This record gives sequence, structure tokens and C-alpha cells, in this order.
Amino acid sequence: EAYRATLRRHGIAPDPALEIDGDYTMERGEAAMPEFLALDPRPSALFASNDISAFGALRGLRAAGLEVPDDLALAGFDDIQLARFSSPTLTTVRAPVQEMGEAAIARLRARMTGDASGPPEQVLFPTELVVRDSTPRWDG
Repeated sequence: EAYRATLRRHGIAPDPALEIDGDYTMERGEAAMPEFLALDPRPSALFASNDISAFGALRGLRAAGLEVPDDLALAGFDDIQLARFSSPTLTTVRAPVQEMGEAAIARLRARMTGDASGPPEQVLFPTELVVRDSTPRWDG
């Protein structure tokens, strides 16, 4: 939903045809590439829902004879440690995973012990774009 909201905020209508279901696995990331590459016109970039899916997508793109980022830019989400060591290194969105987990456990514990009531609270965490080699560099 955040992806769609961000598009709308920038005056871009979300296109469901550009959204391919996944399950956060490397296998599904790879298996989705024929469907992605069949889009007409073919997008110039792919954003995977997590870094593991992005690694699978990278494998699928290579199997199709494409080079990242020369033929297609690729980015993931999580900034897992392997993102810095893949080839090419993966552009990704860094999220404070430790803090997110701690907050989730604290809220769950409060609900289970009766210390929290009312509707669930929405908590937003800061993210950071980490640009690496899987996307082209640009000035401006």
C-alpha cells in the first residue's frame, strides 16, 4: 500500500499490471521474471518487495540474457548483509529491522497482558535509500 500511496502522492496512478505477486522468496523472485519481462512496454526498473526476492529476480534476469543495471535497474527492500556482497551490489531500502521487531514484541506483550486497549496503533519507522551498483548512477 505504501508503494501505491507514494505513486499517488507524486501524481502517478498505480498500475496493477505492473504489480506481480510474490512470496518474499528467491524462487518466486526468479519465477516472476518471465511475466515481468513480457510486460509491454517492458519497464526499465524493478523494485522487489525484499532483498531475497531481488536476488531471485537478478538470477531470472541473467537467465533471460539481461545485465543489471545496463539493461534494467533493480532494487530491493531490507538491506540485508548480503546486499553489499552480491554482484552487482544491490540498491535497497534500509529499514530499522531491529527496532521494528522490538516495537512489535512490546505491543504484542502489552496486548497479551491487558496493558493496551483500543485499536492497534500505527507506527512509522524511518527508511533510507542505499544506492549501490544494481541501479545506474545519475547526477541531479
